Amino acid sequence: MFYIVVNNHATEYNFDYIDNSVVIKRLEPTLVSGHKAQSDVVKTKFHHVFAIDLMSKNIISVEPKTKFKEIRKILHEKKIHHLPVIENMKLLGLISTTDLQKRLQIKEDEIAKELMEETVLCAHESTPLEHILQVFTKEKIHSILLLNEELKLSGILTQNDVFSWVINQLGTKKFTAPD
Repeated sequence: MFYIVVNNHATEYNFDYIDNSVVIKRLEPTLVSGHKAQSDVVKTKFHHVFAIDLMSKNIISVEPKTKFKEIRKILHEKKIHHLPVIENMKLLGLISTTDLQKRLQIKEDEIAKELMEETVLCAHESTPLEHILQVFTKEKIHSILLLNEELKLSGILTQNDVFSWVINQLGTKKFTAPD
């Protein structure tokens, strides 16, 4: 499930190129095993992998009044490309290095609220990885913020997270090049 978030107000959004009829719902692990609600095991079958299995839960963010000088430092030191703007636990926007590079000039004292994109595409943390990859490809984006059942920010999933997972999966099997 995808959402468009503007000023912390989430509106459900459907992409016409995603066939929701083949969605395999993620079973709540507590119903099956009595364990805690979040799965620690990544399913090896591609279509049984969900955003929550791969997402980064440690979200690095800034407040709306954070100056560009500090934003640049965080992006560089943390080696990240996407920075949510949050105030009082509410998602206000997203700053990406791609958007910053498109600007001709940025003053050191410009603040996050002036630099952020206010309309943010998000997904539910139980969205199948297959759907997220379709959105990454069709919408030409590199990350997606993830929301939990209460529509609160719970994580971020980047292309690098997906690549790391794929490399890990490939490392557990031997593959040969096709003839």
